[in-house]
Amino acid sequence: MSDPIKSYKWRQLQQKILKRDNYKCSICGGVARSVDHIKPRSKYPELMWNEDNLVAMCVSHNSSKGNREVAAYRMNWVAEQWFKDGIPER
Repeated sequence: MSDPIKSYKWRQLQQKILKRDNYKCSICGGVARSVDHIKPRSKYPELMWNEDNLVAMCVSHNSSKGNREVAAYRMNWVAEQWFKDGIPER
């Protein structure tokens, strides 16, 4: 079976999500050209086509996110951006 991400159905859905999110990356607000599964499709295949599980992302953030959920990825991204020396201990 071929990868659904390469299908016409996916390309149509991707365009719908990009328009819905105004072509803005959900992580940095930059220009989004790709769509990401909030909960990874490898772990949640039943959410593959669920629009509530999809967000626009810039190519850089989508490719670096990998197989992680968006919430976990955002925590790491915020930590890297604001706490260059690591998150301070309480």
